[in-house]
Amino acid sequence: MSISEDETMLSPPPPFDPTKPSTPISFPIKTLQDLASRSYFDSFHFPFNRSSVSLRQNIGSLPDRSRLLVCHDMKGGYVDDKWVQGCGNNKGFAIWNWYLMDVFVYFAHSLVTLPPPCWTNTAHRHGVKVLGTFITEWDEGKATCKELLATKESAQIGREASYNGGGNISFKGTLKRNAHYTTRLFKPNLQLSGSHISVSYSVKSDERSMLGILLRFSTPSQETKSLVMAPNEYMHRFGDMFLPCLRRTTSDWTVHETNLLMDGHTLTEISALCYGPDDLAEETNTQGYSALLGHISINSQQKTKPFPPASAWVIDAHNIEIVPGDSGSRTLSCKLEWRLKHPEEDSVFTRYNVYGEKLNSSDYRSRKVMEEPRSEKVFLGTAHVDAYYVSDMVFGPDVKKVRFVIQTWGEDGSWQELDASPNILVEAESLSSKLCCCGLI
Repeated sequence: MSISEDETMLSPPPPFDPTKPSTPISFPIKTLQDLASRSYFDSFHFPFNRSSVSLRQNIGSLPDRSRLLVCHDMKGGYVDDKWVQGCGNNKGFAIWNWYLMDVFVYFAHSLVTLPPPCWTNTAHRHGVKVLGTFITEWDEGKATCKELLATKESAQIGREASYNGGGNISFKGTLKRNAHYTTRLFKPNLQLSGSHISVSYSVKSDERSMLGILLRFSTPSQETKSLVMAPNEYMHRFGDMFLPCLRRTTSDWTVHETNLLMDGHTLTEISALCYGPDDLAEETNTQGYSALLGHISINSQQKTKPFPPASAWVIDAHNIEIVPGDSGSRTLSCKLEWRLKHPEEDSVFTRYNVYGEKLNSSDYRSRKVMEEPRSEKVFLGTAHVDAYYVSDMVFGPDVKKVRFVIQTWGEDGSWQELDASPNILVEAESLSSKLCCCGLI
C-alpha cells in the first residue's frame, strides 16, 4: 500500500523533544513528573532561556504605595515570543508603558509558566519585576493537586528550582506630506558633566522612511532645549535644532553617531522622530512608513573600556549536523558557545551579534596575505546569552568551510570591530571543526 503525496504533506510533525538540538524556544513545564525530575534544566533549550539583564539592586523591595501588576495573557502564551533568537513576524505587539508597572506576570494555561527571556530582559531594563505562574485547572488540575499535596515532601516539589529568564522597536503606518511623528521612548533625567558624550542609534528602513532621535535637555537655568540627530541631508528641516552625525552601515543596519558636550545640562527625554523625504510629489498626500529602531546608546568617552582581544575567547561548535540537498548543496546546523579564557569581574557584555561567512577555500590564511576582497559576512542574529543556534544554513557545493564571527556588545551599547572579533571555522564537508580565535579574519 503506497502513501500519496497529499497524505505525506498532511502527516503531523514529530513530537517536540527538548533534548534534541533545534531552533531555541521557550516552553512551559506541563507535568509534575517533569517538574520533579528537573528535566527542563537538562534540555537543549535551557542555556538559551536565561535572562541576561539583571534587575537593579534598588528594586529589591516594592515601594510603600499602591502598586500595579500587569498580567500578560495572549493566546495561551508562547506565540511569537517563544522564539528566543527572534522570528520574522513584523506585526508583533509591544508594551510602551513600562514606567507605570511594578510587576509583570507572564501567564499561560500550563502547570509552570516560565517567561520567555525577551520579556524578562525588557522588564528588568525598566526596573520591573517579572513573575511566571503556577496553575492547576479543571479535572486534570484536581489530580495534580491531589498528587502534589499527598505528603509534606511532595508539596515541596519545585520550591528550590529557581528560574531566570529584548528587541527592536518598529514604526509602521502612513505619513502626510511634510509631516512628522514623534513618540517618547525614555525619560533618563541624566545629569551631564563637562566631558564629551557619544550618542549613537541604529536604523533599518526603506529609502522613503526616515528615523531620527530627538533629545530634550533642561539647562542650568531650567530652560528647555531640543536637538535632533538625523542624516545630514535633512538638516535644513530642523535648523538650529539639528545635530550632525556620522553614518556607517553594519549588515542591514545604518548606524548614526555623534559627539556632544552639554556641561551642566540634564537629558530629560529621548524620543523617536519619524519623517519622510522632501521630494514627495504634491499629488501624493500620504505615503507608507516602515522603520526599525535597533538601539540607542549614550556613553562617556572617558569611560570606554577596550574589548578583550579575539585571542582571549574560546569558541566551540557542538551538535554539528550537515545534511545534503539538491544539486550538491548542503545545510548546516550547529550550536555555538563562547566564553572568556579568564573572565573579568568588570567585563559586562549584554549581547552578541553572530555573523556567518562561507569560504570557498579550505586554507585558512593569515591576514597579511589576505589583501584581496573576502567573502561577505552575513548577519545571522543576536544572542543575549553566550550561545547561539545556527539552523539550516544553506551553502553550495563549492563551500569548504564556514566561519562564524561573534561580535561583542558592551554594557554602554558600543560594539567590537568586526575584524577584531573572535571567530571559529567549521568544516562544511565533515563533522569536524577547527577553532580559530586569533582575530585575523
